[in-house]
Parts: sequence; structure tokens; C-alpha cells
Amino acid sequence: MMKTRIFVLLFLLSLSFTAKAANPPTDPPPPPGKTDEQRARDEAAKAKYEKDLAEYNKQKCKCGPKPEMPKPECISMEIPFGNPVHQSLIPSGIILLEREKPSASLFTPQSLAFDFNFNSYINDVKTSPSTGISREVTIYRPNAQGIKYQFKTGESVATPIDKDISFTSKLRMIDANGNPVADNPAYYERIFANGSKARFPANQFIMVKPVIIDADGQEITSDSVEVQVEPIYMDQSIRQIWSAADGLADFVVIDDYKYEIRFYAPENAGSKNGQGLYVPQGNPFKLYSIENPNRSDTNFNNVRITQTIAGTSYIYDWEYVEASNAWMIIAGAGLGKASKHYFGDYRTGDCQIVDETRDATNNLLARKVSNSHNFAWKAEIVDETIDPDGANLKTTYTYYTTPSEAGKYAKIKTVQKPDGSWESYDYDSIGRTTLVVSSYLDAAFNSAAGSAKAVYYSYTPLDTADVLLENDGRPRTVETKILGTTVNKKYFVYKNVGGEGVEIEEEGIAAFGDSANQRKTTVYYAGTADNASKGRVKSITWSDGKKDSYSYEYGTYSANPDPASCSFSAGTGDALRQTIVHGTTANPAGVAGKSTKETKVTDGRSNDVMTENYAYDGTYSRIAWNVQTFDSEHHVIASYNSNGTYSTATWNCCSKDSESTNDGTH
Repeated sequence: MMKTRIFVLLFLLSLSFTAKAANPPTDPPPPPGKTDEQRARDEAAKAKYEKDLAEYNKQKCKCGPKPEMPKPECISMEIPFGNPVHQSLIPSGIILLEREKPSASLFTPQSLAFDFNFNSYINDVKTSPSTGISREVTIYRPNAQGIKYQFKTGESVATPIDKDISFTSKLRMIDANGNPVADNPAYYERIFANGSKARFPANQFIMVKPVIIDADGQEITSDSVEVQVEPIYMDQSIRQIWSAADGLADFVVIDDYKYEIRFYAPENAGSKNGQGLYVPQGNPFKLYSIENPNRSDTNFNNVRITQTIAGTSYIYDWEYVEASNAWMIIAGAGLGKASKHYFGDYRTGDCQIVDETRDATNNLLARKVSNSHNFAWKAEIVDETIDPDGANLKTTYTYYTTPSEAGKYAKIKTVQKPDGSWESYDYDSIGRTTLVVSSYLDAAFNSAAGSAKAVYYSYTPLDTADVLLENDGRPRTVETKILGTTVNKKYFVYKNVGGEGVEIEEEGIAAFGDSANQRKTTVYYAGTADNASKGRVKSITWSDGKKDSYSYEYGTYSANPDPASCSFSAGTGDALRQTIVHGTTANPAGVAGKSTKETKVTDGRSNDVMTENYAYDGTYSRIAWNVQTFDSEHHVIASYNSNGTYSTATWNCCSKDSESTNDGTH
């Protein structure tokens, strides 16, 4: 869904790290390091803090969820746009603005990036840059940030260096047949821990889109019928983005101090002219303007972002404060402001960062103090305190800092939370999480695994057909122990059988394969299957004999003023119908009097427009249906059911304004 979000310089109530367990355990009960009364006071203070912040955010900005922290020094704006039509493996694109310093380029589309999986390319290749290094390759990532890999002489696989050393991705050189090579590659493959990869031609730089390949080998290209997202660049800046699901984003320069992003519904995206640009029809349903309110050629310290939708405008005024080397935002025409103050330079040394939110009369609503340390790889937050003058809720973080600790260096080591709970992490030599120890009862901070709750991750395959991929970060066994006693085991198998991907999940206490364990087996259609089916789930089987069978077909969805007459016709068309039959392993087509099946139709704009339910008595008969209609931003505006009930809704930019039902409820 294309929900617009403005990310302001507020603060997170928790910090996320890239170095997490592949299957993170749930938090254990908090240890009794504090009395019940103390913990109750802390929780009450934290709850009040979060409530005050939530209430302020509702007033300040009606368009979006709780703000998240962008890069600490940046002006930041994110607008989701470019949703693949029928490909769930590829996330929606994001129009992204991030800038550390004020400059004239802030007021042109050159300041924007389009964060989309296919919007990545090889930016630079250096051969023999230093002794023992054969190549240094820089990849331009979809978020407009570069990541650099170094190949050691004689090796085909490289790891990230410098500030990105803790990243788990790798880069591999291969020949035209896909075989690893140590020099003169035909392709570079950026390999991720989930088994997927992005393949780049080695001899073409700049804007050559990669092929995305999933763990089962299915190839996805940017121009496939499942994706249908096309960014268009001119003069090295984004000019338009066409999306079958979302419509057209048109980037228009007004003058030297202002540009606009105009969003058109798919039916108004128009067709291309002789210059290769789409000519939109009618009026945009949403408009962003980014401008220099000073209209100055020398003063770039103020940026005004205005979002207009359905006749309502939301204004965000950013101001760069030289003294604190950071941006401040004032939202809602002065209703409130969020600011960030730096004491020290996080780029060169230790730095304290103070985030504050105040109302229109300058009353303090929320405050957080964070301390960062400039490690050898980059600056990281080492502690943060919410409401330091009140509840004083402090969280601390430590990191592995010894370069010789391969796989651990620069990754998170421990987290200690204000309620007394804690976690510690360990990794293998290639950076995969092997152990997460967390607090349990009276266990002291950073206790040994046998004295607390411990989750162990093993990557040793359990099936001879399960072959570890390069950089495979998917655990095969996850074992949970409490005070040294095993309380749960989860097993995972990933293999390919006859071209079809097979995933097995098993849970219990017994050894893998024991009938006492609960097992689920998921099979995926092969890459050679028809376009509607390839790579999608084919069947799911459970150890109790239940089996769900999936089928897919492209076709045409026909809407009708009478919802009961809406229909899907298989064949040509951009709609996709998914059918699930709930049968058994013995009777996959169904058991009379017991089985059901359901269908879901997703139209060419990625909206789930119709669902149907069927009962089986020797043949399947429809017993219920639902039809939905959507606006240009994928909001449900009407929902009709076969039992005669319905509801309608109106929306502003991102939240529901009103809802009515057939019984008169409003």
C-alpha cells in the first residue's frame, strides 16, 4: 500500500540493529533486579511518555505512523511508491530524500533517490588497488548509499569493508556459466544471507538493472509482468516513475528554488511521447512541493515540504542549525517542533545527541539523550536514555571491537534494557548468529548460557539434498535452553526436488525426523512453471495429514455495479487469481462434506478485489463472497459481502476519516 510518510527528526523508543538472530527469541520475563513497585513506576512513566508522544504526533502530522529515526544528521523524507503488481518478494519502492548539509541541490530532483531493489548497479571497479587485493568493487545500493567489497588475490568471494564491515552480504565473481572465478568475471553477484542474490553484468556500469534471483533460483527482472515499475532518468536525476499498481510520479522543476512531485492515478498516467516521457492526463491526486522559502542563491538553511491531498495541505518546515550541525523541523504551522542537538562531532569522536519534542508554547513533551562512540568502522550508539529527568529509562549497547575476531567485529555484542532484561550475541567466523543469551529470573547481566535463557543456531544441513548456498544465513537447527535444559527445538530444511523448492519446518524436543515432532512441508512451483505459478507456493502439508493445494492463473477481472456480478475470466489479462483447496494428503482434491476451497483475485493494481469461499460435497459450490473497491492509494473505500452487509469509508492522505455500514453505523 502506498502510505505516505514524512520522517522527522524525532527519536526511536527502541534501536534496531542489522546484527540480529535469524530467528530472534521472544523476550524472557524481566529479572527481579528491581522491586515490583519500582518496575510498576518505570512502566507507568514509560507508558505516559509514549502516550504523550503519540498524542503530539497525532496533532503534528496526520500522515503516517510513529516517526522513525533517519540518519541522525539528515533532513529526511520517504514516500513509498512503485509497488510490484504480483511479486511479493520485491518490496515497494521509496522516493527518498536524505541530505546532511544544506545546498542548492536540495531544491531540485537531483537530491532524490529511488530506493527500489532493481535500482542498483556497479559504480566503480579498481583492479589491484593494493598488495594482496585483486579487485575493489563499489555497488550503488537502492538507498543511494555505496557499499565497497574487496577481493583478496586468488579468491572469488569478497566481503564488505570500511563502515559496512558488519554487513552480512557478500560479492562473488562468476563466469558466463555461473561458475566462481578469481578474475575477469562475466557477472558480479551480490549474495544475501536469505539465499537470494542480485546479478550485475561485469562490463556495464551505471543504471544497468540487476537480475534478482531467489534462493530457489527463480529469476525476476524489472520489466516482468509481476513487477511493472519503470524509473526514468534525465540529466542524472529522476524524472518520472511509472508503476502499473501506483500510477505515475512526475518530478517537475518549477524554478531554481522549487520543484514538485505530482502523483497521478494509473488510469491518468498517460502514454509516452517522443522523448520517452509519460504525458499524464487530468489532475494529480497528490502533490508534494519542496522549496527554498528564502528564494536565495546563498541561503539554503530552510526547506519547506508541503504535501497536498484532497484539498488539504500539510506543511513541514526544516531549518538547519549551524551551531548544532543538524536539522530541526517545525510541523503543523507552528503547532509543534522537534529538534536534535549535537554536543561534539559524531564523525570524529564521542558525541552526545539530545532529541526534544515541544508543543506550540515550547513546553517539553518528550526528551531522549543518546551517546555515540566513533569506533574504527563508524559511529554507533552506545547508550540512550528516555526521559532522563524523570523515568530515566536507559538502554546500553556494546560491540565486538577486536578486528581479529572474524565474523564478530563491529557487530552488536550486548544489549541491557531499563527493565533489567538483557541480551548477548555470538557469531561464527562468517558473521552468522550462533547464540543469543537473554535474562531469565535472577541471572546477572551477561551471564553464561547455562545460567539464563539461551538460543543456539546451527547451520549444518539435516538432509543430504539440502546444500548450503554461498553466504547462507538460514539456520537449520534452533535450540532453546532454559538454565541448560532444552525446552524446544526447531529444524529447517531447504532443498530442490525436480526443480521445485521444498522447505521443511519441524518443531519438538525429539531429534529431526522423529514422528513426535510437528512438521510442515512447503513446496514451491519450479521456475519452468507457467508465469502465473512459477516461484509461488504449490502446496503445504502438515504432519496430521492436512494439505493445502495452491493454483494460480492470470486473467481479467470484470467489475460490476452489482457486486454479486463481479467476475474473473482466466486467460489474458493482468489480474491474478489464487485458489487454495483445503484437502488431505490422501485426498488433495478434497473430502466431501468436510473440505473447502477459497479464491482470491488481485487486480492489475495489486488490490485484492474479490474473495470467494466454496464447500465440497462431491463438487465445489460457492457459499460466500466479498468484493472490495479501492482509491488511488490502495485504501478500501467499499466492501460488499454476499450476506448483504457492506461498509464504505473515506480517507485523508493516510488515515481513515469516516466509515459507514449498512445498519446506519457511522
